[in-house]
Amino acid sequence: MKRVLTAMAFLLAGFLLMGTAQAQQAQQAQEAPEVETTTETYGDWTLVCIEATPRACRMVQRLDVQNDQGGGRLLEVTLLRNQQGVLIVLDMPFGLDLRAGVVVQFDENDEITLPFSTCYPSGCQVIALLAPEHLAQFRAGTLMRVGFRGMGQQETLVAEVSLEGSSLALAELPEPVQPPTSGE
Repeated sequence: MKRVLTAMAFLLAGFLLMGTAQAQQAQQAQEAPEVETTTETYGDWTLVCIEATPRACRMVQRLDVQNDQGGGRLLEVTLLRNQQGVLIVLDMPFGLDLRAGVVVQFDENDEITLPFSTCYPSGCQVIALLAPEHLAQFRAGTLMRVGFRGMGQQETLVAEVSLEGSSLALAELPEPVQPPTSGE
């Protein structure tokens, strides 16, 4: 009986400590400053910025599909800057042949084959650093084509992404803040 009471006392103490920790977390969440997010539209692109110090921005375009079974995201294209240059992130749906990767083409320039980087519960992603020549094609272009294959399919599906406003949005992406060197 004494062991049961001791076990119950430890269990009760654990619940009390857990409740105190949850209350502290809730209070800290309420005290955390709200971060302001702003959006601006440039043609077919949306610039989304977190207004903090330093300001962090990304430019986004989303293509949705609607059919008899409903609708959803077909493709979301995001560009952002990091210390190495401009990253392109393609958020793709499930059901694609990951082995084939994705092909990107700016206007009639050469195709760029990109591998899938990772998958999440919401879909799969391609993350790549745009080479300087591809970034120049993006800036000068009017249309980006993204080719991909459904699993078990031979035919490549192509999504067309408008580049209208992309150069203006790209110009608004802030340069990344350089991390401090070890001597600072």
